[in-house]
Amino acid sequence: MKTKTLSTLLLGSAVALVACAFTSCNSQPVPEVSQIKKVVNDFEKTPDAIPFWPGKNKGPDCSVRNGNGYKQSRGIHMIYPGAQIVSPESNAFFNAPELVTSDADGIMFWIYTPKPLGVSLSADSKEVSGRYNIGDGVLVMDEKGQMLDSKKCVKKAINGQRTIGLDAGFKGWIIVPNTLSKDGTNSGWMHGNASKDKVSQLSSLLIWTSGGEFDIDMLGLYQEKP
Repeated sequence: MKTKTLSTLLLGSAVALVACAFTSCNSQPVPEVSQIKKVVNDFEKTPDAIPFWPGKNKGPDCSVRNGNGYKQSRGIHMIYPGAQIVSPESNAFFNAPELVTSDADGIMFWIYTPKPLGVSLSADSKEVSGRYNIGDGVLVMDEKGQMLDSKKCVKKAINGQRTIGLDAGFKGWIIVPNTLSKDGTNSGWMHGNASKDKVSQLSSLLIWTSGGEFDIDMLGLYQEKP
């Protein structure tokens, strides 16, 4: 157990991601991070080999390693040899076929980036046809719990795709509020056919980068006001 401290994307999206890549900036007890409502998975019991999509392509790797997580615990290590999208299998990532966010203000996870990294997220849901993409309401928080200036971290490409720019050595949190809008303005998620203002469930989380290695841990439900 860890220490208690804490629509379809096209090739154009990948190209935009490369351009933005270096523009920086089992339920467990909740760590001493007041924004975490509930830890969904701390990956302590997740097997080393974690299924992911697309798993047949040469190069990408998604595995769980000791010492790669929050405070040197167990976490997911992801390797992208180039601009690609990888989605950890939901039963391994969420500990369930889908992640219910209706009782929370969003989702959050810890991330460590040894080198500068541009990362983008999208998500599938049974609620909609096509994917949710992140909006400019995504939040970035350092490991001390200080919110960073999202306007400096989240960049918008010509096609509307957002990219989160993280500096080399960044350790902290990416937070996606479950707010929803058609164009992603002032919301965590965007969808062209948005008919409501909240995302209440996710069946997969898809992670884009232009290439690199990074670690993810402490997938949790986010609460805006502790």
